[in-house]
Amino acid sequence: MPRPSTISTLPDDVLDQVNKLLRDQVPLEAIVERLKDLGYERSKSALDRFNQRKKAIGKRLRQSREMANALAENLGDAAVQGKQGRMLVEMARTLTFDLMVKIDQMQDRADRQADEEDAGVGTPLIDTKDVQQLGKGLAELARALRYDQDFETKLRDTIREEERQKAAAEVAGVARKGGISDAALAEIRQKLGIEPGNG
Repeated sequence: MPRPSTISTLPDDVLDQVNKLLRDQVPLEAIVERLKDLGYERSKSALDRFNQRKKAIGKRLRQSREMANALAENLGDAAVQGKQGRMLVEMARTLTFDLMVKIDQMQDRADRQADEEDAGVGTPLIDTKDVQQLGKGLAELARALRYDQDFETKLRDTIREEERQKAAAEVAGVARKGGISDAALAEIRQKLGIEPGNG
């Protein structure tokens, strides 16, 4: 198993100080000197890799959030309300999170290997184009789901209207055989919900 980053092996209280100094944008050389003062010999390149790694994780988290938000916007209210829509959103969140975790683990391995070789930060395993492609794929899936739901709704409406017209014709036929007036027939149709214009 590869060894952990020399920075991440620092005691928690010292690591907290390093993180605060990095957030405050203190120059790396000054942080390395501060670590020496505390009795921890670390290289500037190791600190730089650690800093870049933290920034990359933050960027991935933002991208993950953006992808989930974009998916929710692309799905729209109608799709999200259905069972399939909720499943799609949950699947997208899980997929995005799992992907980011795997990329993070792979990037850690690449960075550790680069650390051992003192060659700098490992080559990024995924870039923004890959994330954009995933987002586009999820958006296409959401669009297909919406089209499918629209088709089902139109099909149900068409079947409902055909059934309504069939029922109206049957009622009219029976009514005429029984000698019912047009006014009485209209009232029967209205009560049964088969009067044109009702629904």
